[in-house]
Amino acid sequence: KSKMQTCLTLKKNHSFSPNEIMKFGKLTIFVGLPGAGKSTEIKKIRHLITGLCIEDFHANAFEDSPAVGHSRHFRALIEALRAGHDCVIADIRFCEPQGRKNLEHAICKEISAVCMEWKFFENDYAKCENNIYFRNPRTPEPALAKLKEFAPKYVIPDGTRTIPIWQHA
Repeated sequence: KSKMQTCLTLKKNHSFSPNEIMKFGKLTIFVGLPGAGKSTEIKKIRHLITGLCIEDFHANAFEDSPAVGHSRHFRALIEALRAGHDCVIADIRFCEPQGRKNLEHAICKEISAVCMEWKFFENDYAKCENNIYFRNPRTPEPALAKLKEFAPKYVIPDGTRTIPIWQHA
């Protein structure tokens, strides 16, 4: 099974040369439920990334909006990618296929050609729940509510190799 990598272009019937695509940074997106290990994975690779590493892309969005362009990190992400810096983001909203489409659409409106790699964590409610209790023993309720909300919506594309859920020792 393979990773899901797409090189997106603004113009449907226009092919960009590898040099045109390579002048922009690559965007890696980690997708997984609360407690899956997205933040842990980003921390592992942060030293390799020349651009932004955002663990919760939609947190504290303008007007508390789920719109990609309302993320407080969106403009900085676009500028870093345009400057040729590789970036990494994660957010539970990308568990939903529409959330992924919205991200792709918003970025393609800003950058004519960009390479995006989607990395999906496995969908295991019990492991994520255990991690939430381990990570937040005093106040697990907000993360548990998000887990309950997004678990039924989490769709992993067929044929995608998943990352195992992080588990505490």
